[in-house]
Amino acid sequence: MLLGAQGKHTAAIVLALCAWLLVAASASEYNSLTHSLLQPSLGRARLLTGNPTLRLRGGSAAPPGGAFAAANAMRTPTTLINKPTFKTDYMPWHMVPDKEWRTRDGCEVIQWDPMLEGYKGALQYRYGRYKELKQRIIDAEGSLEQFAENGCKKYGVRRSLDPKKPGIVACEWAPGATYLALHGDFNGWNRGQYKYQRDDYGCWHLFIPDNADGTPVIPHNTRYKIAITTCS
Repeated sequence: MLLGAQGKHTAAIVLALCAWLLVAASASEYNSLTHSLLQPSLGRARLLTGNPTLRLRGGSAAPPGGAFAAANAMRTPTTLINKPTFKTDYMPWHMVPDKEWRTRDGCEVIQWDPMLEGYKGALQYRYGRYKELKQRIIDAEGSLEQFAENGCKKYGVRRSLDPKKPGIVACEWAPGATYLALHGDFNGWNRGQYKYQRDDYGCWHLFIPDNADGTPVIPHNTRYKIAITTCS
């Protein structure tokens, strides 16, 4: 149907009015939604535009400082977080002492992996060597714990802590060596002057007493090396 100029003008006005109504409805719905989201439920803090204070259940408080103090005062004991408790008797698996190591044969792993049954002899041999070495360490050091803790205090080149034997004490663990000697600036790099002595455990020991005037043979900031000879 064809419309005249006046009909076209009327139709344009109707379309503009419909568009305005849609925009107004959308804005009203948005404001309603925003109002519902911004309005907190009863008991929550609300910021008033007229008076910049925080309205709290039970009264009002000033913003920074007072608001937090009032909120903390309203907390109930049930909102407190309990600190986790730890067992004091807990010990990592690698620190638990194995009191039955002497009676084991190294074949307990077969019960978890039956395919190792054919290697039972090899497992027994390897575990037997482990028990021999562990027993040697215990005989020489007292225990594995003492061996680990005292290593930094025993090995190396250091001053003697015995007031009755002032001097230089040196110790190295080299079971595969046949000769050890300490040399450096203090003796003209002579490899045959200060020789170590080996014990049954494979440790090499050396003691160099102080000079007659009480000064150490190896002064501070001295360069030195350990000469090691092996069977190969």
